[in-house]
Amino acid sequence: MVACAKALKGELGFKRLGAIGFCYGGWAICHLASKERGEKLVDAVSMGHPSWLVKEDIDNLTVPIQILAPEHDPAYPVELKTYSFETLLKLNLAFEYVHYPGVVHGALVRGSESVDHEREAMAAAKNSAVAWFKKHLH
Repeated sequence: MVACAKALKGELGFKRLGAIGFCYGGWAICHLASKERGEKLVDAVSMGHPSWLVKEDIDNLTVPIQILAPEHDPAYPVELKTYSFETLLKLNLAFEYVHYPGVVHGALVRGSESVDHEREAMAAAKNSAVAWFKKHLH
C-alpha cells in the first residue's frame, strides 16, 4: 500500500490522493495517514467498520478522516469510537463520523436485502465516502 501511494504521487504525478479502507483496511489507511510515516502519502482518508485499530493509530493521524461506523461492531467498540472522536477534536483535524444505527460490522460492504437497514446503510456509506473525497480532494 505504501509503494502504491508513493508510485501514484511520485511516478505518476497525482497531486492529491485519498484512501478508503473497510475492516482491516481501516487500520491500513491509518498507517498511510500517520505522522510516523514521515512523509505525506495521502491527503484524505475514509474508513468503514475498522478493525485492528489501537489508540496510537488515531493519535498519529495527520489528514482529514471520515469514519463510517456501524452501531454494533465488536472490532470497533464504543470505547474506541469515543476515543477516536475525542482525539480527533484535540488534533484539530477535519473529520466526519457517520453512525449507522441497527447495523453490524461488515454491513457497509456486504449489506443484505434480508436484513433491515443493511442495504440502505451500504448505499449511504458509499454516498458519504464519495462526498467526502469530492470535498477533500478537489
